[in-house]
Amino acid sequence: MVQIDSYRKLSILIPVYNEEILVTEAIEELIAGLELALPGLSYEIIVAENGSSDRTLELAYELEKRFEENRSWSKVAIGMLVVLLAIRLRG
Repeated sequence: MVQIDSYRKLSILIPVYNEEILVTEAIEELIAGLELALPGLSYEIIVAENGSSDRTLELAYELEKRFEENRSWSKVAIGMLVVLLAIRLRG
C-alpha cells in the first residue's frame, strides 16, 4: 500500500464542454480509482466548465452534492481559471 502524507492534497482539473454523456461516469470512475489505489489521499476535483449548452454543469453540481461529504470540490469557469493561472505564472 502507498503511504500518504496527511498534509498533501491532490488537485485534479477536468476541463469540460458539452460533456453531458461522459462527465458523470468519468468522475465516478476517477473517484473510485483514487479511493482504491490511494486510500486516505486528500484531493479536490475541479470541474472547469466553459459555457456548455447541454446539462454538463447541472450534472457537475449533482456530483458535487453526492460526494461533498467525502471530498472537497470546487467549480471554476475555465475563462477565469486561465486568468488566475496567468497571474500566478507571472508571479
